[in-house]
Amino acid sequence: ISFGQAFLVYTTLLANCGLLDFGVREIARNKNQHSFIVNNIFSLRVILAVVAYCVLIFVVLIAKMPTETNCIVLLYGISVFPFALSVEWILRGIEKMEYIAISNVLHRVIFLCLIFLYVKSSYNVYLIPLFWLCAEIVWTIFLYLALIKENIKVQFQINISAWKKIIRQALPMGFSFFMIQVYYYFDTIMLGFMKGQESVGLYNAGYRIIFLVLSIGTLLGESIYPVFSRYFIQRKSKENLDQLFRDVVKVMVIVGFPITVVLSMYANKIIYFLYGDAYVLGSTSFRVLSLSVLFVFIRTPFAYYFLACEKQISHMKIFIA
Repeated sequence: ISFGQAFLVYTTLLANCGLLDFGVREIARNKNQHSFIVNNIFSLRVILAVVAYCVLIFVVLIAKMPTETNCIVLLYGISVFPFALSVEWILRGIEKMEYIAISNVLHRVIFLCLIFLYVKSSYNVYLIPLFWLCAEIVWTIFLYLALIKENIKVQFQINISAWKKIIRQALPMGFSFFMIQVYYYFDTIMLGFMKGQESVGLYNAGYRIIFLVLSIGTLLGESIYPVFSRYFIQRKSKENLDQLFRDVVKVMVIVGFPITVVLSMYANKIIYFLYGDAYVLGSTSFRVLSLSVLFVFIRTPFAYYFLACEKQISHMKIFIA
């Protein structure tokens, strides 16, 4: 399952190519004139999703993986289509975070309920990516309803010249986030190839906790990114932008430091409490991973600040280095 989820992340990255963050920035700056950017980015994402799934099929065909793993990877990959059709980025751009919060909770609740109701043994493992797909579809529909409520229309349109300009600006953002996901998921994929699924399971037991904790910082960064973007384009708000940036960094340190200390000190107990004896061997890797929490928390506002200030090339160079 973790192996399939890792492949899904890379598939969605290909379908994204930095378009989400570029779209959020441009919409936040031009809330009353966003139809051009909305329609073109939406159209590009749909086309890229088709390309990404074709690439995934090709990788599965040439990779020497068990049949069960191939099926799970391909089933997870289908979720790239509701991801591409999602309009969450538009709602982020117009700073309607309440819809996003509700949709995310709805997504998780539906997924978890389906898991608890129908997954009773390892023979039901194929249902997990299908349940994830169901949750993604409901999530996407809810966001569309929210968009309709805000009187925003989205339509597919072909504009090659506009696509070239958008991709040229968005690609550095996409590459930066691709590098981030390489840091986060490449180890899982390589571990799966080299050591098998049991080692992946032990490793990802702690990794899932880290991802959950890091999502706190990510959510804060995503919510403040449109404000960064709007302040940057408004010259009179430059001082407000700098002050907001400093405040966000302080909040990240205040939140991230105690979390890092607690996770590191009580790694064994946390793994045992959540997973039981079978996963205690994964507590060592969990302790090491927990040390990264503070640094990721601090890095997050810097990343969104660079993107909001049109410094995506510098942002990309930092992550390459």
